[in-house]
Order: sequence, then C-alpha cells, then structure tokens
Amino acid sequence: MVKRKHATKAGKSRSSNKRKSTGQQSNSNNLSLAISQHLFHSHDTLKRLVREPLSSLMTIMVIAIALALPACLYLLVSNAEVLTDRWQTTHDISVYVDGAYPVDNVNAIQQSLSLRKDVQLVRVITSEQALQEMTQQSQMEMISTAIGENPLPHALIVSPSNSLINADSDQSLNELLAALKKLPGVNEVQLDAQWVMKLRSIIHLLNRTVGLLGLLLALGVLLVVSNTIRLHVQQRENEIQVKKLIGASNGFIRRPFLYLGFWYGILGAAVASILVMILLAFLSGPAARLAELYASDFNLQGLGTGGNLSLLFLGTGLALTGAFLAAEHTLKNIEVT
Repeated sequence: MVKRKHATKAGKSRSSNKRKSTGQQSNSNNLSLAISQHLFHSHDTLKRLVREPLSSLMTIMVIAIALALPACLYLLVSNAEVLTDRWQTTHDISVYVDGAYPVDNVNAIQQSLSLRKDVQLVRVITSEQALQEMTQQSQMEMISTAIGENPLPHALIVSPSNSLINADSDQSLNELLAALKKLPGVNEVQLDAQWVMKLRSIIHLLNRTVGLLGLLLALGVLLVVSNTIRLHVQQRENEIQVKKLIGASNGFIRRPFLYLGFWYGILGAAVASILVMILLAFLSGPAARLAELYASDFNLQGLGTGGNLSLLFLGTGLALTGAFLAAEHTLKNIEVT
C-alpha cells in the first residue's frame, strides 16, 4: 500500500510538472507569435509607404511642416528670452532733479531714499559733477565754455533691491517709480531697463501665441493622419471583410493601420527636426555677426537632444492617436456581406 501511495504521488508530480512545462511552452509560443506579427506588420506597412512614394512623401512633409513651424517659433522666442536675461544686468533708475534745486536738499532726498526697503543704493551726481565730466572730454570743453551757465540737472541713480528686481510682478517696481516722480524738484524719472521690460512683455505674449499655434497645428496633424488612415482603410475594405469572415478581431485588423500612423508620425517628426536644424544653421551666421557688433558672445541655441526626442515623441503620439481614431471609426462602419 505504501509503495502504491508513493507511486501515485510520483505520477501526480510528473503530470503536474508536465502541465507546467506545457503551459510555459505555450506562453513562450504566444509571445514569439505576437512579436513576429508585430514585426511583420511594421515591415509590411513600411513597404506600403515605399510603394507609394509620392503620397507618402506629401503626408510626411505636411506633418513635418506642422511640427517644425511651432518648434522654430519656440526656438526664436526662447533665444530672445536668453538674450533679454543677459541684458537685465542693471535696473538702475535715473532721477533728474532741477539744476537750480539746492544740493543740500538733493542730499536729503538721497538719505530718505536710502532708508527704503525697496532701495539698495542711491548715488548723487550733481550738475557741477556732470559738467566736469563733460569738460574732461576735449570735444565738449569748448561747448561748455560757450554755454556759460550750467544747464545740466542733478541726478540720483537709484538701484532697486534684489527682491524687487527678481519679483515675478512689476507692480512693486512701478510703485517705486511713482514714488520717485512725486519727490520735490524732480523733472523726470527714467528706468534704464524699461525697454527691456517692454521687450519681456512682448516675449511673454509671443510665448502664448506660439503655444496656441502649436495646439492648432497639433490638431492639424491629427486631422491629416486621420484622413490618410481613413483612406487606407477604405482602400482595403474587401481585405478587411475577408479577415472578419475568418474571425479576425478588430485589434488584429487595426494593427497595421496603427503601424502606418506610427511611421507617418516618426518620419514626419524626424524631417521636422532636420528642418529646424537647417533653419538654425541658416540663421546662426548672421546672428553671430550681429552679436559681434554689440561685443556679445551670444549664439543661437537649438533644440538639443531632449528637444529633438520630445519632438519625435510628440509627432509619433499625435499620429498614433489620429490613426487609432480613424481606424476605429472606419472599421465599425465596415459590415461583413
């Protein structure tokens, strides 16, 4: 009896191991079959693109232009931001006081401004000091002698605090400017970096415009790919009906069209990246020569590795989404007859 029990247990163990090995082998076969099917569909769809070079090239170029245009505008805006950040090295405010105003009163204004938390430093340049600096130049000495009376105003050079400069909003800086204009004897208040602030506002507007344009062109890529895939599905309607008759699932039928969208997207994004690099190379020379005229070492910055990869992922994702939507909608309308 004991021997029979051991034999029974051994038989059960062998049959269990056999079932496990059979299941593992079945899973391995299913995985290899799925991989081979994906490889076949990817190669087959790529061959279809090659067999129709003109229509494929037109679709790829439309996608490339739709992706390259916002990418180029983004590069121009981002390079402008880098350039304005370099220019924002000084935020000094020049306060011009009437030259007839007593110097002691100007010094008193300096002391009161130095006590403000939003002011880091205040320097005084009297009208006499300004005239002396002018007369040190040989070309201006005769002019200053001919004028006689000193026409130059006193000047207060106000340096705002770092917290005021680095603030996200310009409200505090505008409040300081308004306070300086109300000082006694002040004729004019001029922010040295005011034109840079205006340029920054323009760049902020351009950033939003580029974002909106990018969304519209992304929608355009979706529509182009969707329409192209819809035409491919309609061209293969008879083939799809036969596949449905023999029991093929919608996922299996949809797969080649998804790969078609994948190739459209990744090739279009790759061409877009090349177009951006060509434009950058075309503009780099003139931009460098312009920077040399202003004694600057500024160079145009490209998308870089991260930007190019993002462009590839974006183009592929949009094309796959458009292909899926078009294939899913069109396959539902194809009935087996």
